Amino acid sequence: PSPVTRTNVPGPRYAVAVVAAAALSMVAGYLAYAIAVRPFWRRASTLGWIGGTVALAFVVRSILAATFGRPGYVLPQVLPFDDLGRDGVVDIAGATVQIESLFVIYAGGVLAVAAAWGLSSTRWGRALRAVAADETGARLAGVPVERALALAFAGAGLLALLAAMVTLPGGTITVDSGALLGLKGLVAAVLGRFLLPWGSFVAGLALGLFEALVVNLDLGPLELGPEYANVIPLAVVVVAVAARAWRRHGAVTE
Repeated sequence: PSPVTRTNVPGPRYAVAVVAAAALSMVAGYLAYAIAVRPFWRRASTLGWIGGTVALAFVVRSILAATFGRPGYVLPQVLPFDDLGRDGVVDIAGATVQIESLFVIYAGGVLAVAAAWGLSSTRWGRALRAVAADETGARLAGVPVERALALAFAGAGLLALLAAMVTLPGGTITVDSGALLGLKGLVAAVLGRFLLPWGSFVAGLALGLFEALVVNLDLGPLELGPEYANVIPLAVVVVAVAARAWRRHGAVTE
């Protein structure tokens, strides 16, 4: 068969691939919980399940690097953004914006609304919030804690797939693309204080705008480039966590 390019994948073939990827993503999320989280969760070892998750991520990354030998791949672009505006670009308030970027923001908002509704208006969502607030109380109230957590990780795998499908089409994908998206998602969650999805969505949007500002910053001798875009999320989360810990420590000592 001919190699996959940006536009040459037939619709039925792409649909089958999406369904298969959705199933695999949910299974992968559940397995991540069963292998790297549940054994340590039962022993109330927070550092244990964090370390297990990181170790599993390195294993998955190594498997992908060994399986896919090319330096990069292309996920087909299904929606014809290049046919809209001026080759996929519009002017808004004097700024040039890609239509695809506007679609990503819109899709992210839809996912945030759907996730917030699921957590606040469904039985499963309320069970997850009860577990997060007080695991012992949730068990006493009859909440199946382990089942709820397993479903949460499976759902997280599905959400990760949807985020990748919205963000990555048309560009080059490497074995590190998923890790980078995960890192940016973690930064948004930390900045949003792990509250309802709306907080993380707004934090992620602000982080994206900040990245674009820094990448295009030109102040004479101080000129940054795209290579700094991947450094910014890690720097932001380190500063945010350190500042939060400092405030808590100061409150305790006072």
